[in-house]
Amino acid sequence: MRTNRSWLAVVAIFSLVAVSGLARHLAAADAPLKEAGLQALLELEIDDDVIIARIKKAGLSFAADEAELQRLAEAGASPAVLDAVRQAGATKPASGVAAITYADVLKLLQLEIPEEQILKRLAKSPTVFTLSAERIAELKEAGVSEKLLTALQTAREISPQAAELITNFALVLDCSEA
Repeated sequence: MRTNRSWLAVVAIFSLVAVSGLARHLAAADAPLKEAGLQALLELEIDDDVIIARIKKAGLSFAADEAELQRLAEAGASPAVLDAVRQAGATKPASGVAAITYADVLKLLQLEIPEEQILKRLAKSPTVFTLSAERIAELKEAGVSEKLLTALQTAREISPQAAELITNFALVLDCSEA
């Protein structure tokens, strides 16, 4: 009986390690392609179609400037791969754009920034707000429209490159009674 439990424990641990490794592998496959990764694919003479598919699926984690394109061409990148890099680089969001906070939104409203400008700024951010009744009242007092209020609380699609900008993640569980 004790041997069966030990064997079961070993199998369970092995399964957890295998699932963890698979999850890490799948996450890496969706991560934006780094410059060194692209260079390695070129050095290994991976087919252009595979490289292009990887770039289109996950994007790039580096700027596709002319100097980089030149380095890739010298490393043997085909014109098709270089075009894929150019296209992926053109869709990369501007770096340095921080996630918008509740305080930012409130300040923009208090400064009477036009709603369309606030919506544009919000579209660049992965932030989704879960607003309490007090926060909604505070925003309404500052002049928030229903359209902006809805946009604040609605999840938006983001590219892999925009997801790369997420540096902090917080999960807040409100267990208070209403």
